[in-house]
Amino acid sequence: MMGLLLVTLSAFLIVTAYRPLDEHVSNDMISRFKVCLSKNPLIENDVELIDSGENLNNLSESGRCWEECMYTQWNIFQDGKLNKTAIDELVDIIYDDESENEEAKEAYSSCIKAIGEVAKGDGCEFIRTLSDCLHNKNKYVKPWSILLGRCVVYKNCPFNQWLRVIIK
Repeated sequence: MMGLLLVTLSAFLIVTAYRPLDEHVSNDMISRFKVCLSKNPLIENDVELIDSGENLNNLSESGRCWEECMYTQWNIFQDGKLNKTAIDELVDIIYDDESENEEAKEAYSSCIKAIGEVAKGDGCEFIRTLSDCLHNKNKYVKPWSILLGRCVVYKNCPFNQWLRVIIK
């Protein structure tokens, strides 16, 4: 019982201790998220609010954190293209954890292949493709949860309304 309490307390401290240090929000990052949001008709009103400046602080805070995690920590994108080496490293993490489950390996492999077929290497398409693929193979959500979970736990990225819509 004491061990569980210590683990819970440690996780809480890790999550609450991180705060983004850079308060500057790049226009490029805002543009990427606006394009991503505008592709989804379910959130048309949110895009209008962003364009009018309302809720921009929430989007900026969320976007800054997710950009840092997806682009910097994971190094998934380089020069506007998918970084195949970083993707392979993610696959290796999953394969180590799922070594006894061939069916899950095959499902994840097909998802990685789908990601490789994404024409543009932007965060939105990467997130959508992986999300759609794993949603269709809903028995195999662990790879996706590892990717997102690390951003939430280690970077304290907010899991807000925009991100929920983007990843379904």
